[in-house]
Amino acid sequence: KKTPKPLLYYKNKTLIEHILDHLKTNNFYNIKISVFYLKKKIKNFLKKNKNFSLNVKFIEEKEALGTIGSLGLLKKISTNFIVLNCDAISNIDLKNFLHFHKKNKSILTLGIKQFQYKNPYGVIISKNNKFLSFKEKPEINFSINAGVYAFNKKIIEIIKKNKFKSIQSLINYLLENNYNISTFQIFENWLDLGQDKKNLRKSIKLGKL
Repeated sequence: KKTPKPLLYYKNKTLIEHILDHLKTNNFYNIKISVFYLKKKIKNFLKKNKNFSLNVKFIEEKEALGTIGSLGLLKKISTNFIVLNCDAISNIDLKNFLHFHKKNKSILTLGIKQFQYKNPYGVIISKNNKFLSFKEKPEINFSINAGVYAFNKKIIEIIKKNKFKSIQSLINYLLENNYNISTFQIFENWLDLGQDKKNLRKSIKLGKL
Protein backbone atom coordinates (compact mmCIF):
# COMPACT_ATOMS: atom_id res chain seq x y z
CA LYS A 1 0.00 0.00 0.00
CA LYS A 2 2.90 2.37 0.67
CA THR A 3 5.47 1.09 -1.81
CA PRO A 4 5.02 0.75 -5.60
CA LYS A 5 6.02 -2.67 -6.90
CA PRO A 6 9.16 -1.46 -8.77
CA LEU A 7 10.60 -0.22 -5.46
CA LEU A 8 10.18 -3.52 -3.61
CA TYR A 9 13.49 -5.13 -2.81
CA TYR A 10 14.82 -8.45 -4.02
CA LYS A 11 18.29 -9.48 -2.84
CA ASN A 12 19.03 -6.03 -1.39
CA LYS A 13 18.19 -4.23 -4.63
CA THR A 14 14.90 -2.81 -5.90
CA LEU A 15 13.19 -4.50 -8.84
CA ILE A 16 13.63 -1.37 -10.96
CA GLU A 17 17.36 -1.41 -10.24
CA HIS A 18 17.61 -5.02 -11.39
CA ILE A 19 15.90 -4.12 -14.65
CA LEU A 20 17.85 -0.93 -15.34
CA ASP A 21 21.15 -2.64 -14.57
CA HIS A 22 20.21 -5.41 -16.98
CA LEU A 23 19.32 -2.91 -19.71
CA LYS A 24 22.58 -1.06 -19.23
CA THR A 25 24.57 -4.33 -19.39
CA ASN A 26 22.89 -5.02 -22.74
CA ASN A 27 23.74 -1.50 -24.01
CA PHE A 28 20.20 -0.11 -23.95
CA TYR A 29 20.40 3.50 -22.78
CA ASN A 30 17.17 5.19 -23.91
CA ILE A 31 14.55 4.06 -21.41
CA LYS A 32 10.91 5.02 -20.93
CA ILE A 33 9.19 4.00 -17.69
CA SER A 34 5.42 3.86 -17.51
CA VAL A 35 4.16 5.07 -14.12
CA PHE A 36 0.79 5.45 -12.42
CA TYR A 37 0.44 4.06 -8.89
CA LEU A 38 2.59 6.05 -6.39
CA LYS A 39 4.48 7.44 -9.37
CA LYS A 40 6.12 10.26 -7.39
CA LYS A 41 8.00 7.73 -5.29
CA ILE A 42 9.34 6.01 -8.40
CA LYS A 43 10.38 9.26 -10.05
CA ASN A 44 12.03 10.59 -6.90
CA PHE A 45 13.93 7.34 -6.36
CA LEU A 46 15.35 7.41 -9.87
CA LYS A 47 16.26 11.09 -9.68
CA LYS A 48 18.17 10.52 -6.45
CA ASN A 49 20.05 7.69 -8.15
CA LYS A 50 20.84 9.92 -11.14
CA ASN A 51 18.90 7.62 -13.48
CA PHE A 52 21.76 5.11 -13.37
CA SER A 53 23.60 7.04 -16.14
CA LEU A 54 20.74 6.25 -18.51
CA ASN A 55 18.48 8.49 -20.56
CA VAL A 56 15.30 7.85 -18.57
CA LYS A 57 11.97 9.48 -19.39
CA PHE A 58 8.52 8.79 -17.95
CA ILE A 59 5.19 7.90 -19.52
CA GLU A 60 2.66 9.22 -17.02
CA GLU A 61 -0.72 7.50 -17.06
CA LYS A 62 -3.72 9.57 -15.94
CA GLU A 63 -5.60 6.33 -15.33
CA ALA A 64 -4.51 2.71 -15.05
CA LEU A 65 -3.86 1.55 -18.62
CA GLY A 66 -3.04 -2.10 -18.03
CA THR A 67 -0.09 -4.06 -19.38
CA ILE A 68 0.49 -2.22 -22.66
CA GLY A 69 -2.04 0.63 -22.77
CA SER A 70 0.58 3.26 -21.96
CA LEU A 71 2.34 2.55 -25.27
CA GLY A 72 -0.51 4.47 -26.87
CA LEU A 73 0.77 7.59 -25.12
CA LEU A 74 4.09 7.42 -26.94
CA LYS A 75 4.87 9.59 -29.90
CA LYS A 76 6.10 7.92 -33.06
CA ILE A 77 9.21 5.79 -32.55
CA SER A 78 11.65 5.31 -35.42
CA THR A 79 12.73 1.78 -34.54
CA ASN A 80 11.72 -1.52 -32.96
CA PHE A 81 11.71 -1.57 -29.17
CA ILE A 82 11.54 -3.86 -26.13
CA VAL A 83 8.98 -3.79 -23.31
CA LEU A 84 9.68 -5.38 -19.92
CA ASN A 85 7.41 -6.01 -16.94
CA CYS A 86 8.72 -4.55 -13.70
CA ASP A 87 8.26 -7.77 -11.71
CA ALA A 88 10.02 -10.23 -14.05
CA ILE A 89 13.75 -10.47 -13.41
CA SER A 90 15.92 -12.18 -16.02
CA ASN A 91 19.38 -12.15 -17.55
CA ILE A 92 18.08 -12.78 -21.08
CA ASP A 93 20.36 -11.49 -23.85
CA LEU A 94 18.21 -8.55 -24.96
CA LYS A 95 20.36 -7.74 -27.99
CA ASN A 96 19.92 -11.27 -29.30
CA PHE A 97 16.20 -11.07 -28.54
CA LEU A 98 15.78 -7.86 -30.54
CA HIS A 99 17.91 -9.21 -33.40
CA PHE A 100 15.67 -12.29 -33.58
CA HIS A 101 12.60 -10.06 -33.65
CA LYS A 102 13.93 -7.93 -36.51
CA LYS A 103 15.13 -10.97 -38.48
CA ASN A 104 11.66 -12.50 -38.37
CA LYS A 105 10.00 -9.20 -39.36
CA SER A 106 7.39 -9.65 -36.64
CA ILE A 107 4.91 -7.09 -35.34
CA LEU A 108 5.39 -8.72 -31.92
CA THR A 109 7.81 -11.22 -30.43
CA LEU A 110 6.91 -12.83 -27.11
CA GLY A 111 9.61 -14.00 -24.74
CA ILE A 112 8.49 -17.41 -23.45
CA LYS A 113 9.80 -19.67 -20.71
CA GLN A 114 9.34 -23.42 -20.26
CA PHE A 115 7.40 -24.17 -17.11
CA GLN A 116 6.96 -27.54 -15.45
CA TYR A 117 4.05 -28.38 -13.21
CA LYS A 118 3.93 -31.60 -11.21
CA ASN A 119 0.41 -32.69 -10.43
CA PRO A 120 0.33 -33.75 -6.74
CA TYR A 121 -2.45 -36.26 -7.44
CA GLY A 122 -2.76 -39.49 -9.34
CA VAL A 123 -4.82 -38.95 -12.51
CA ILE A 124 -7.56 -41.37 -13.52
CA ILE A 125 -8.62 -41.54 -17.17
CA SER A 126 -12.05 -43.07 -17.79
CA LYS A 127 -14.91 -43.00 -20.28
CA ASN A 128 -18.55 -43.80 -19.61
CA ASN A 129 -17.62 -44.98 -16.11
CA LYS A 130 -15.08 -47.46 -17.52
CA PHE A 131 -11.54 -47.24 -16.20
CA LEU A 132 -8.97 -46.77 -18.99
CA SER A 133 -5.66 -45.85 -17.36
CA PHE A 134 -3.92 -44.35 -14.38
CA LYS A 135 -1.02 -41.90 -14.19
CA GLU A 136 0.78 -41.31 -10.90
CA LYS A 137 1.40 -37.57 -10.35
CA PRO A 138 2.15 -36.68 -14.00
CA GLU A 139 4.34 -33.74 -14.95
CA ILE A 140 3.04 -31.20 -17.44
CA ASN A 141 5.38 -29.03 -19.51
CA PHE A 142 4.18 -25.86 -21.20
CA SER A 143 5.39 -22.42 -22.28
CA ILE A 144 4.42 -19.31 -20.34
CA ASN A 145 4.46 -15.61 -21.17
CA ALA A 146 7.65 -14.28 -19.57
CA GLY A 147 6.64 -10.59 -19.67
CA VAL A 148 9.36 -9.74 -22.21
CA TYR A 149 8.19 -8.28 -25.52
CA ALA A 150 9.71 -6.89 -28.70
CA PHE A 151 7.47 -4.67 -30.83
CA ASN A 152 7.58 -3.24 -34.32
CA LYS A 153 7.13 0.54 -34.19
CA LYS A 154 3.76 0.15 -36.00
CA ILE A 155 2.25 -1.26 -32.81
CA ILE A 156 1.88 2.20 -31.26
CA GLU A 157 -0.71 3.36 -33.78
CA ILE A 158 -2.58 0.04 -33.46
CA ILE A 159 -2.81 0.46 -29.67
CA LYS A 160 -3.84 4.12 -29.97
CA LYS A 161 -6.56 3.38 -32.50
CA ASN A 162 -8.07 0.45 -30.61
CA LYS A 163 -7.32 1.68 -27.06
CA PHE A 164 -5.95 -1.69 -26.00
CA LYS A 165 -4.94 -2.13 -22.36
CA SER A 166 -4.15 -5.83 -22.00
CA ILE A 167 -1.56 -7.83 -23.92
CA GLN A 168 -4.19 -10.56 -24.45
CA SER A 169 -6.62 -8.27 -26.30
CA LEU A 170 -3.77 -6.93 -28.42
CA ILE A 171 -2.58 -10.43 -29.35
CA ASN A 172 -6.12 -11.51 -30.27
CA TYR A 173 -6.45 -8.49 -32.57
CA LEU A 174 -3.09 -9.19 -34.23
CA LEU A 175 -4.03 -12.83 -34.81
CA GLU A 176 -7.40 -11.92 -36.28
CA ASN A 177 -5.71 -9.52 -38.68
CA ASN A 178 -2.97 -11.96 -39.73
CA TYR A 179 -0.01 -10.07 -38.30
CA ASN A 180 3.22 -12.01 -37.86
CA ILE A 181 3.81 -12.91 -34.18
CA SER A 182 6.93 -14.79 -33.09
CA THR A 183 8.02 -16.50 -29.89
CA PHE A 184 11.51 -16.47 -28.43
CA GLN A 185 12.57 -19.19 -26.01
CA ILE A 186 14.32 -17.87 -22.89
CA PHE A 187 16.94 -20.32 -21.62
CA GLU A 188 18.57 -17.90 -19.21
CA ASN A 189 17.54 -17.42 -15.59
CA TRP A 190 14.07 -15.94 -15.22
CA LEU A 191 12.12 -15.16 -12.08
CA ASP A 192 8.56 -13.91 -11.71
CA LEU A 193 8.34 -11.85 -8.52
CA GLY A 194 4.84 -10.52 -9.11
CA GLN A 195 3.29 -12.89 -6.59
CA ASP A 196 6.47 -14.07 -4.85
CA LYS A 197 5.72 -12.75 -1.36
CA LYS A 198 8.25 -15.07 0.23
CA ASN A 199 11.26 -13.47 -1.49
CA LEU A 200 9.93 -9.91 -1.26
CA ARG A 201 9.14 -10.26 2.45
CA LYS A 202 12.79 -11.00 3.16
CA SER A 203 13.47 -7.38 2.28
CA ILE A 204 11.02 -6.20 4.91
CA LYS A 205 12.88 -8.22 7.53
CA LEU A 206 16.08 -6.56 6.41
CA GLY A 207 14.47 -3.17 7.01
CA LYS A 208 14.64 -2.13 3.38
CA LEU A 209 11.03 -1.00 2.99
